Amino acid sequence: MTDDTGCAPCLTKSCLSLACCMTGVRKRAQRNSWIAGFGGVALGPGKLIYLMQVERAMTFDEYFKCNELKGRLDNIYFMDNGKYEQVPNARCHTTPEEQKHDTSVDRILIARRFVYFGTNNVDVPSSFLDFIPRARTYCFADGERVDAFINWVFSHGSGMAGKPHKPLMPSSTVLVEISKASLS
Repeated sequence: MTDDTGCAPCLTKSCLSLACCMTGVRKRAQRNSWIAGFGGVALGPGKLIYLMQVERAMTFDEYFKCNELKGRLDNIYFMDNGKYEQVPNARCHTTPEEQKHDTSVDRILIARRFVYFGTNNVDVPSSFLDFIPRARTYCFADGERVDAFINWVFSHGSGMAGKPHKPLMPSSTVLVEISKASLS
């Protein structure tokens, strides 16, 4: 991972989603697949940022219309006349290049079983270092070592065990509402 703002992955206490970036992973991951995010140079090479088990996949439009997932930081694309558009108050992935990249794979991954370490990232033991991609890409693994890795990760906690390295600040409209409410 090159960045950790709370957008990709996007997390709450009960859910972790991948809707932005990670197009290769979003395209190929199946139900019950495990996805791990490791720190790049800026976040600490070899540090585990998160691990998630894919519970379900959906399209951007299904995600946008899903009541239980409305308002998430990465729930920013909706279908309009057969083309994906971005909500006007999006706080991440606002450039045309980012939008084109995100929507090139019409698939969102949702997990309720996850560990997100964020700033509390953990060093990966040497026995699992080959799981960490050497570049900004992804790799696949399976077998008993994956099971051992998952058990090792969950021995350090589950759910939201940390905060993003550079969390996105609330939008200005939220700040205005807060300031008005405090004056009352």
